[in-house]
Amino acid sequence: MDGCRRHGHDAADAAIERVAELGGALVHGPDDMPGVGRLATVADPQGAAFMVMQAAPQEESARA
Repeated sequence: MDGCRRHGHDAADAAIERVAELGGALVHGPDDMPGVGRLATVADPQGAAFMVMQAAPQEESARA
């Protein structure tokens, strides 16, 4: 998404759940990208979209 803020997180699924608890919504994903990590686009209650990302383990990134 052009212009979308991205936030790194140690546990993407927990971050997605927390967004929902706070009134936001899952827009897309989560998707697993080999060698990159787990990504999802979420939106806050006002509709501002942003991405959360959990980086792939280093050994997985090295193999990609």
